[in-house]
Amino acid sequence: MRKIKNFASTSTVMVDTLTDTVKYVRGADLFPLFPTGDTTLVLYWRVEVTDKKSPSVKSAVYRLNLSKPTSVEAVDNGIPTDYYLSQNYPNPFNPITTIKFGLPEDTQVELVVYNIIGQKVATLVNQYMRAGHYVVQFDGSNYASGTYFYILKAGSKVLKNKMLLIK
Repeated sequence: MRKIKNFASTSTVMVDTLTDTVKYVRGADLFPLFPTGDTTLVLYWRVEVTDKKSPSVKSAVYRLNLSKPTSVEAVDNGIPTDYYLSQNYPNPFNPITTIKFGLPEDTQVELVVYNIIGQKVATLVNQYMRAGHYVVQFDGSNYASGTYFYILKAGSKVLKNKMLLIK
C-alpha cells in the first residue's frame, strides 16, 4: 500500500461539538493514478478521530473499487428533445456492454452502476457535458455475475435501467 498525493479539497462543518470533514475528489484527478492500460483502481481509506484530550481512534480500513470508463463520446451533432437513457447492449453481457444516453441541454451528468443490493460499483460519468447523444462502455470483468442497475442523473432528471452480467 502506498500513500498518494491528496488531490482533495476539504470542507469542514461543525455539528454540536464535533467537526465533520468531507473530502471531494474530481474523477479527472484520479485518472493519472490508474495503472497504464487498466480500468480499475483500488483505494483504501479509513477515518481517524482526534482531539486534544484523548488518544486518536482509527476506523477499520475500507476498500473502494473505482472503474474508469473506456470512452465517452458524442455520437452525432443532433440535440435530443428530451433526456433519455437507452437499454444497454448487448444484454445480458460479458464482460463489456454499451450504454447510450442523450441530453437536451448542457448540464452536470452522473452515470453510476449499482449492484443488486444498492452498492455503488462504478462511476462511468461524472462531469459537465454539452447537449447531445453519448455512448459509454462499462467493463464488468472485475465484477460478479448478476443484475446491476445504472442510473443517469442529469439536470433535474433521474433515469434508470437494469442490466445482466453473465460470466
